[in-house]
Amino acid sequence: MVSRLVGAIGTTELTIGRGRRRTAQVAGTDSLKIHLGSRPEDLLQDLAEIREIVSRQSPAPDFEAIARVRPLRPRDPRRETLDEKLGDLLGAGADTGSLALAIPTACLDQEDGAMSYRVKVRGDRQLFHSLDLDDVLGLLDDLQPGRRPAALPDGYIQMCKDEEGSESISAQVKAHKWLAAEIPLDSSRYFHHEGRWFEIGDQYVEGIRREVHALLAAPTVVALFDWTSDYKEEKDYNEEARKHGYVCLDRKLIRTEQHPYGIEAADLLAADGTLIHVKRAASSAPLSHLFAQGRVSADALRFDAEARAEFVRRVRSQDPEHPVSDDFTPTKVVYAVSLRSGKPLTTQNLFTFAQVSLLQAARALRAQGIDVGVVDIPTVVDDPMP
Repeated sequence: MVSRLVGAIGTTELTIGRGRRRTAQVAGTDSLKIHLGSRPEDLLQDLAEIREIVSRQSPAPDFEAIARVRPLRPRDPRRETLDEKLGDLLGAGADTGSLALAIPTACLDQEDGAMSYRVKVRGDRQLFHSLDLDDVLGLLDDLQPGRRPAALPDGYIQMCKDEEGSESISAQVKAHKWLAAEIPLDSSRYFHHEGRWFEIGDQYVEGIRREVHALLAAPTVVALFDWTSDYKEEKDYNEEARKHGYVCLDRKLIRTEQHPYGIEAADLLAADGTLIHVKRAASSAPLSHLFAQGRVSADALRFDAEARAEFVRRVRSQDPEHPVSDDFTPTKVVYAVSLRSGKPLTTQNLFTFAQVSLLQAARALRAQGIDVGVVDIPTVVDDPMP
């Protein structure tokens, strides 16, 4: 989220540069901060010049996205309506398609090493070995909808590196920052992300969906098997992948000076060196953490010699026959996603914020010369009992 842009502008007809070698400084937030002429005729000339400049085609299209995502101010009148709708979602008792858990940015580096979660809401402290949306919503069951959003900031969720919850690896992050919500209102969509409300215009959403659709539809050489009821957890699926020619690196954390709590280089490694990140997701849970994990892993393996050496050691310990080289550099990253609902992975059942994260990850990886693919792992849903 970018809240301010500051820089120097080049040659213009602004009066600040008249007859002198002086660079015009400009700062943009919700308004424009710039030196203007103090005489009436100079002021009018400057305003005309600014109008002419902003009417041109954007010289930097990559910056256009900044104006499309706007945080709502604390006193914005829309917040009351949005908080009411959020309160209703918090009482749903399950993922409604508009509400899900999301790992806060401050906890991304520690998530791979988390073995349990300490949760405190309304004075009630509980320990969970894995964290689901229902775990958090269950602590709000007896509250009226209007009181649910206010109850979460007083509580917290903290990650621990052991199953007993005795050794923390993250700070106590306020509970409301672990929830993501998506709510349509009038002609825009609003997102509750890390405790803040953001507005994204429909045109920008449609642009995001077009790009993500193209990414999801692009063919990839990675072939994975269906996710059936035989695989209760991600680790079960990843272990089974060994029989299909993949190296299983799930939970094989790489710890370096830069990443003392450890990161997963990937869940699976293909014979050709493709890094595959596997995620079993609820029907509409945001997958931002998965996409961020791919970026962090690729950066570490490209630029951190310590991480690269540890990765090579891990691979050879799992499969001595794998042709991984000492100077391994990732060239392909694949995100493999299975939705518990059995629905296909499409832009219609993927959080818009997750789609933004996917595009950011894909662009960053491609800028480093890394191919990016997305694989939809079909979920085989058991037939209901007659």
